[in-house]
Amino acid sequence: VLSDAKSRFSAGSDPVYALGLSNGAVMAYLFACRATDQVKSVLTVAGELGSAALDSCAPSRAVGTVIVHGSADTLTPYYGISLVYPPVPTIHAAFKQFNGCTGTDSQVTLPNIADPLTVVIDSTRPCASGRRDFLVTVNGGGHNWPGGSAEDSTLSTIGLLGAHTRNFDATLQGFDLLQAAAGD
Repeated sequence: VLSDAKSRFSAGSDPVYALGLSNGAVMAYLFACRATDQVKSVLTVAGELGSAALDSCAPSRAVGTVIVHGSADTLTPYYGISLVYPPVPTIHAAFKQFNGCTGTDSQVTLPNIADPLTVVIDSTRPCASGRRDFLVTVNGGGHNWPGGSAEDSTLSTIGLLGAHTRNFDATLQGFDLLQAAAGD
């Protein structure tokens, strides 16, 4: 699929980033585990990586990660489900290890401008591989894609899956983090 898309859109050697929400995030994680020769970094939002998948995850080279997850997600709980899938911070730690990252993450808390949900970003320095790993935690956030405008008509529907924040935009800021995670 990637080869076909690159040829159709004359992408050539342009970097490829994979991203997804919920089940799409699972797909992005699997790209990070199995297709690292084709993708430089991934952005996962409100998705999980099963315990068995994480145990068998063996990237052939480093791949940057941006993991965005709400701490109050009831469909894919931030703190995992025992024997089903690990807590989100454990997935972040595993990718840090795959990428040869050392040291303690830097942490920044974004200002609460649009709503009361606090967004905390943990990030590695550039790792030995040049890649980076980011964990974006939406404290109190649900199972949805952060960002968008207050007038966005889909937000009322998305709200059924828990609290939504506009203090972090997974599209705009997420793309910036994807590039940083890839070392670009």
